[in-house]
Amino acid sequence: MRSTSGRIWKRPLTHVEEDKITVTITIHQTG
Repeated sequence: MRSTSGRIWKRPLTHVEEDKITVTITIHQTG
């Protein structure tokens, strides 16, 4: 999943930034 997230965003993300994005997306999908 982290590899896919890295491809979606234009600049390379650290695992921390990707985790934050994943959490944000999860919150939007749930709420």
